[in-house]
Amino acid sequence: MMYQVRPNQLLWTNFVGLSPEKILEMGGNLEMIDDWQPSERPLYDSDIKLALRYGIPMSTGIVMDAIHVAENERPRELREVHERAKVSRAHPTIRATDDFIERHLAPGWKQHGDELDKRIDDGHVRIVAEAEEVARQQFEEPVKDDLVAHWRSLGGFVPAE
Repeated sequence: MMYQVRPNQLLWTNFVGLSPEKILEMGGNLEMIDDWQPSERPLYDSDIKLALRYGIPMSTGIVMDAIHVAENERPRELREVHERAKVSRAHPTIRATDDFIERHLAPGWKQHGDELDKRIDDGHVRIVAEAEEVARQQFEEPVKDDLVAHWRSLGGFVPAE
């Protein structure tokens, strides 16, 4: 999958297994891709910042491999999934079921569940920290001056670092 960053718009296309760099290596022409679809999410400054580091210029924007956006979004997505899981485990039906199992079927059930939840929470903190580090490292790559010039020629705004 690839993203094309345009001023005020984020587009995507699903070329599974092919990065923009691979297409160019194989002699392909990125300008010939005609199935760009509007992204369901807005264009963020971070997308522009990534494109200015990892992108390839096109006549209408800058194209980059989706892995860069995915790695940048991963910490937020992990936090959201974990929050939904925490809300789910606090649901009244789940609590009532745990109470029933504790009283009638398996004493210690709730303590075991609490210990498991703690291990999951601790693992989540570690995984998010690792994902945040990967996302942070992407921005250590310097911005490419030729991409900045191209972006500005399209009327694009360069976000502050």
